[in-house]
Amino acid sequence: NTCGRIAVHSSGDFVLVSNRGHDSIAVFRAERGPVNTGYLTCTGIHHTRGATPRHFQLDSTGEWLVSANQDSDKICVFHMDLSTGFLEFTGNEYAVPSPNFVCNVPPRGPVAAA
Repeated sequence: NTCGRIAVHSSGDFVLVSNRGHDSIAVFRAERGPVNTGYLTCTGIHHTRGATPRHFQLDSTGEWLVSANQDSDKICVFHMDLSTGFLEFTGNEYAVPSPNFVCNVPPRGPVAAA
């Protein structure tokens, strides 16, 4: 097993780690109180719905995570519960040849009606 990425949630409450061998993202709660500050507790290990999660990214709200599953040629979208750190697969996945990086950008301007 090898780690693909380590990221600290923008709230500072969670640390997320992708595991390429297990095809998962582990979520750890970071203790922020006066005792054991920085101590990590695993809150869950979540399958990425693909193979070899090389990269993942949270959006600016910290609620949406996109996983780049390099060896299964797809990216998958998860919702993150900000109180528990639980990742729930949204059912949204997209075919992308060998994705190895994802980046969230804010939308610009109003969306035109079709």
